[in-house]
Amino acid sequence: MELILTDCHNRLGMSQAALKSVEQAYGLIEFYGTNSLYAAALCQEAVALHALGQSQSAFERWQRAIVESRSLGLSVFSQRAQRQLDAAMRGAPVI
Repeated sequence: MELILTDCHNRLGMSQAALKSVEQAYGLIEFYGTNSLYAAALCQEAVALHALGQSQSAFERWQRAIVESRSLGLSVFSQRAQRQLDAAMRGAPVI
């Protein structure tokens, strides 16, 4: 649920709230051992950081999301992270 909330915050332009939600999501991912959601959380964090002008940190999160999702065989998250990273590098919207 926290990842859905994070996504909503990002789509509404509420980047600070998105960062708070994603921190909660990381805690729940760790607590429940749902590592398959880690790449999704990294993508959401990257979107929020990029919106706040922290492009380098955002790029690092997207790159980690690509690596993490590929290692788990989760091509959907890998492709999403790659699309968002490419868009950000072109200066296009990332959501």
